[in-house]
Amino acid sequence: MVRYEERVPFGWWLQGVLVLFASGVLSLTVWEAATGDASGSEAVLLYTVLPLVAAFLLGVAITFRYLRIVVTDAHLQFGYGPFKKRLRLQEIESVESARYSMVPYAGWGIRYSTRGRRAWSVMSTSKGIIVKLTENGKHREYFVSTARPDELLQDVRRGVPDRNAAQVVR
Repeated sequence: MVRYEERVPFGWWLQGVLVLFASGVLSLTVWEAATGDASGSEAVLLYTVLPLVAAFLLGVAITFRYLRIVVTDAHLQFGYGPFKKRLRLQEIESVESARYSMVPYAGWGIRYSTRGRRAWSVMSTSKGIIVKLTENGKHREYFVSTARPDELLQDVRRGVPDRNAAQVVR
C-alpha cells in the first residue's frame, strides 16, 4: 500500500534549455536538408549524428523532468524515470531532515560522493532527507530531495524499526 507519493520537479528552466537546444539541432538538420547540398562526412553529421544528439537531449529532458518518491509499507523508492533506487524500510538505520549542498556531490541529479554517500537531488529545492543504512556490508547514505521533508520523514520513520526498543536488556 502506498503511504506517500511525491513528484519533485527537477527545474523547468533546464528542461526548457534542453528542449530548445534539441529543437534547434533538428531545425538546423531540416533546413540543411531542404536548402543545402551536404555530402560525405558532412551529410553523415547532418543526417545521422545531429538527429541522434537531439533525440538524446529530448530523452534526458523527459527522463529527468521530476524525481518520483514513493513510500509503501515495506519500501522507500525514489528515482528518475527508469533510474530508481529501492530501499527496504527494515534495513534503514536512521533518517533525518537535511538541506542539500551540491559541493560534496558536484551538482544535481543522481550523484555519487565519497564514503558511500549518494544523492538523488533536484535544482528546484534544497530540502530533503538523509537515509542511512548498510548495503552489502557497506555504510550508505542517501540524500533525497523533497518539497515536503517533514511529511516524507514521518512516513519513512513509521516503517523503520525502533532499534532501541528491540535491544534486550540484561
